[in-house]
Amino acid sequence: MLDLKTVLVVDLATASLQAVAWIFVWLAWRHLYELKFLAAGYTAIAIGLFLMILRGDQPAAWSIVLHNTIIKLGLVLLAEGLARFLGQPRYTWVGVSLLVLQVAAWSIAVTLDPGDLAIRVHTSTAFTVLMMSLMCVALLRDRTQPRLLRWITMAVLGEYMAASMVHSAIEFWFPAAHQDIAILNNRNAWYLLQGSLFLIALFACLLFMVNSRLSAALREKNEALSREVLERRRLELQLNASLEAERALREEQADFMRIVSHEFRTPLAVIRNAVDMIGLIGDTSKDATKERLAGIGEALDRLFSLIERFMTNDGDNRFRPERMQIASLIADVQLHFDMTGRGERLRFRTQGEAVSTIADPDMLATVVINLIDNALKYSPDDQPIHIDGRSDFGSIVIQVRDRGIGIPEAEVHKIGRRFFRATNTKAGSGTGLGLYSSRKLLAYHGGTLDLFSNEGGGDDCRGTRALAEGGGGANAAKGEDELTHVLIVEDEQRLRKDLVDFLALCGFTAEGIATAEALRRVLDDHEPPDVIILDVGLPDGNGFDLAREIREKHRCGIIMLTALGDSDDRIRGFESGADIYLVKHSTLREIEAAIRSLLRRTGEHVDLADSTGDKWVLDSRHWTLTAPNQRSLKLTATEFALVSALCKHGGGICEREKLAETIARPRTHFDNRHLDAVVSRLRRKIGEQTDLTVPIKVVYGVGYTFTAPSAVE
Repeated sequence: MLDLKTVLVVDLATASLQAVAWIFVWLAWRHLYELKFLAAGYTAIAIGLFLMILRGDQPAAWSIVLHNTIIKLGLVLLAEGLARFLGQPRYTWVGVSLLVLQVAAWSIAVTLDPGDLAIRVHTSTAFTVLMMSLMCVALLRDRTQPRLLRWITMAVLGEYMAASMVHSAIEFWFPAAHQDIAILNNRNAWYLLQGSLFLIALFACLLFMVNSRLSAALREKNEALSREVLERRRLELQLNASLEAERALREEQADFMRIVSHEFRTPLAVIRNAVDMIGLIGDTSKDATKERLAGIGEALDRLFSLIERFMTNDGDNRFRPERMQIASLIADVQLHFDMTGRGERLRFRTQGEAVSTIADPDMLATVVINLIDNALKYSPDDQPIHIDGRSDFGSIVIQVRDRGIGIPEAEVHKIGRRFFRATNTKAGSGTGLGLYSSRKLLAYHGGTLDLFSNEGGGDDCRGTRALAEGGGGANAAKGEDELTHVLIVEDEQRLRKDLVDFLALCGFTAEGIATAEALRRVLDDHEPPDVIILDVGLPDGNGFDLAREIREKHRCGIIMLTALGDSDDRIRGFESGADIYLVKHSTLREIEAAIRSLLRRTGEHVDLADSTGDKWVLDSRHWTLTAPNQRSLKLTATEFALVSALCKHGGGICEREKLAETIARPRTHFDNRHLDAVVSRLRRKIGEQTDLTVPIKVVYGVGYTFTAPSAVE
């Protein structure tokens, strides 16, 4: 049989160690003030057990009541601490009331019949069941702790309630022998032993709850920190944008003041000198006075014109798009210069009379007139100005070429900024608003203005605007020429949109997504892009891991674009499969250059997306091309030279210049436009005669590639 004293010592050691442990836990995390109730509860239980060990075989009645009351107080404190820790309603008044009733019942029992132990056991069992039931209710209502942990804790409490009821039943059915004053003896040792096991199990459950609470708090802090980092990054981008805008405004202000100093002083000086001359000659020469007054009028007209141009609000331009033909636009511009007597040097040419688009005719006419005005202003009087209007692979291109003074190379990037004039222009030759307004008006149409320097001097200005759907003409549809597909994976919406818009302006097919899951869906459901620009810190994934996944399954180029710029991060990026690693302070032009460099370097690794497992066979004796479905077509000499050059590169990129040299016959010059026309005709011919996807793809800005397996016989 178990020895009661030994079991009490074990219970005391267990409760004491647990009380000390809870005290240290509370001292370590003082913000969890609820833990002090748990520490106090275990301490009270330990004190009650210690007093029970010290009492003799015939203790005084008051000591029996006191010792049991201290242990029951510990249970009340544990219930209070658990309710507070879980944030559940506290039934302190219930615990205090039950404790008072417990004291009263025990006091009456030991006074009236000290030898009857059963009544005290029954009262203690009722107290225990009620208090632990309240603890179970708090656990049932709680949603902050894991469900499994809450149910385990309730099972532990249920076990102790069941043991208490069994103990009460034993005392009821098998009462102990009557004594002068009955106390617990060896027959009750099993109950105290399971109480020790209960304390250990409850201690473990409560400790796991504290750990779960601290882990949740840590996760919340990490999430808050991540949100703060993202917010700081957003604010940093906004600040950089504001600083850049302020810098641009300061430069614009300086340009404006410089323009004012040149443009306004000249007519003012004319007016001042004319007034002085009129004052000097008086009425002695009416013709001289009229001449001076005419000079004043011209100077005033110039001043009014300058003021009107400087003060015009960009918002005053009303965008009124309508369907128009490129030939009609060029004819209107030609009529304008003929009526103003400046059309003798202009050479107009239009290709594709039926090509049309949806645009604002007045705005586009203003753009072309501004470009021609600049060409007339800055080129010699004996040199012609060439104006070409054409459709070029899904876009309208209006090109103005002159043989003028050109643009200094160091200032090309500034041309088109409001009030800026190149340093090689003459004083009083312009306001710096012509190209600015042209760029602004083209932007309304989603178009671009590009400036190039011609060999031998002069400039080449090209305004480009995409054709509207249904625009007509031989090259109105863009399906003939697929552009390089770039996929941007970036969770910052503003940065993602800027990259998509910029790369689209650069001629790429750009698409943006925000999450790793979206990237996986794109790669699973669609043809992989040519280049993926990948951020590291995505909300649902790590860019390094994603790069490794992409490299294992696909052969597209990978550019890391991230805020992590340490050498260890760069090394990790390259080890994960990145081809290029850029930090987010890289400019848009750097990103564009990186993409083009990657396309040039990885040309031999173009994904053979159109391959069916069979080869396209080029017969060099009969000049025929046989498709994988065994359909053949006869090639012209030019077409054969083109296909042969592409097939010999084995899936790599063949540059435009080399292709043009390859297919050029004696005394024939092939420029990019002629090359594109040959490729377009060949694609149409292959598609019509083989009913297969044409495996000739364009790599924008570089050249062409034959993406399917091929052989030359």
